[in-house]
Amino acid sequence: MNHFAAVRSEAFKIASDSTTKSLANRVCLLFDLQGRIRILAELGDEHDPKAFEQQIASQISAIAGAFWAAEIWFDRPSSHPISSKAAPSEKALFEAAWREARAEPSGQAFSFVLDRRFSKESWFDTASSAPWPLNPKTPPIISFYSFKGGVGRTTALASIAIQCARAGKRVLLLDFDLEAPGLGSVFPPPGGQLEVGLVDYLLERPVVGAAFNVNEILYVFDDKKVVSTGEIRVVPAGQVDLSYLEKLSRLDYHRMAQAADPQATPPLHQLLKELRLVLAPDLILIDSRAGLHDLGGLALSALAHSHVLFGLDSEQSWAGLRIAISHLGRARILAKEIQRDCLIVQSQVRPQEGRSESEQRFRRKSYEVFSADYYDEPSNVNAEWPVPDEMAEDEPHFPSYLVHDSRVMGYSTIDTVADYLCEGDFRKFAEKLLSKVSLKL
Repeated sequence: MNHFAAVRSEAFKIASDSTTKSLANRVCLLFDLQGRIRILAELGDEHDPKAFEQQIASQISAIAGAFWAAEIWFDRPSSHPISSKAAPSEKALFEAAWREARAEPSGQAFSFVLDRRFSKESWFDTASSAPWPLNPKTPPIISFYSFKGGVGRTTALASIAIQCARAGKRVLLLDFDLEAPGLGSVFPPPGGQLEVGLVDYLLERPVVGAAFNVNEILYVFDDKKVVSTGEIRVVPAGQVDLSYLEKLSRLDYHRMAQAADPQATPPLHQLLKELRLVLAPDLILIDSRAGLHDLGGLALSALAHSHVLFGLDSEQSWAGLRIAISHLGRARILAKEIQRDCLIVQSQVRPQEGRSESEQRFRRKSYEVFSADYYDEPSNVNAEWPVPDEMAEDEPHFPSYLVHDSRVMGYSTIDTVADYLCEGDFRKFAEKLLSKVSLKL
C-alpha cells in the first residue's frame, strides 16, 4: 500500500498537472487530521464538473486508496451552465478554505493545499518573525536548540551569558524548555524558588492583561564569583510543583506566537517587548525545547534573530538537525523568504584522540546538509545565501566545536565552572556567535 507521505507527494503531482489546469481555474487539496484527501476545485463557466470528477477522482483514488475521502467540492460562478448556484453557507465555506489555503511551492500557480493538524504548526510557519527588527538600537535575540537532549545546550547558553555579563553587558535569559525546565537551577534565584515564571505569564496575561506585572517573573543573578561586576536577569519557566502540570496543560503553544485579533500583539512577542522596556537588555538568550516539539518550532520560527543548533557526530543527531536546518533554510526559500540566520555547534567532541577526525567528519556532513537544505541554488546569482566554499569559516554550515569535558558534565553549582566556561572552545564559540549579531566581548 502507499503510505501517507507517498500519497501526499503523488497527489500534489496530480493537482499540479497541466491536465488538471485545463479542468479548473484552481485546485486545492484538503488533508484532514487523519491525512484523508478531499478536493476543492474552482470552476469557470467553461469547465465541466463531471469531466473533472471522472479524470481527477480516478487518479487520486488509484494512488491514495483509503486516504481518498471520495469528496470533491465545486466552487462555481452563479452563471455556470451545468452546476447549480452555490448556497450562501456553501460559498462562505469555500471562501474560508481559499483564504487559508497556501500555494504549494513545488507545484504550479493554480495548485494549493490546506492541511489540518493537531500540532507542530510552528514547524511549518515561514511567515512569522522576531518581535522587532535587528539593528544597532535593538537587542538581539538568540535561541539555543538541539534535536537531542543532554548535548550541553544549556551549559553553552550559560557560557555566553557569563562571558557577556563579565564584559559589562545586560543579559536576559528565558527558560523556554517548559516541559523540562532547568535554567533556574543553573542560575538560581536569590532566596530560593521564584513562585511564578513564564508558564504563569503565558496562562494569565491574556486573562488579566496589564495587571500582570512582568517584574513578578524576573530575578537578578548577581553571584560575583560568576558574573564579576556584571548582572544576569532570568525568567524561569515557573515553580515546578504539583500545580505546574495543571498550568502547563492549559497552554496552547500554537497561539503563543499568534494573536486571536490580527491587530493584537501575540503573547510571546508581548512578553519580550515588556521585558525589553523594563530591562533594556543588550542581549536576550532563549533556552529552547529539544526535539521536534512545538516549543522548539516556536523558538526557530517566531522569537529569535539568530539560532544556535547543537548536534553530535552521529546519524541519529543529523536526522533531526536536517529538519531544523531545512526549516530555517529550504522551506523559507520555497516561500520566497530569506533564510534565518544560524550557527551550528558540534558538542561533546572527544578531547584528544580522534578529535580532528570527528571534527572533519562533522564539518563535511554539515556542508552536505546545508548545501542541500539551507543554501540557495548556485545558479541564483542574487541569492542571500548561495552555496559557499566548504572551508568558509564565517558561513552558517561551518561548525563551532565544544569539547566533552567531565568538569562541566556534572557540576553542582555554576560558580565552580564559571571560569572554565569563559576559556578555550567556549571563548571561541562566544566570539563567533556574538559577531553574527554585531556584539563583542
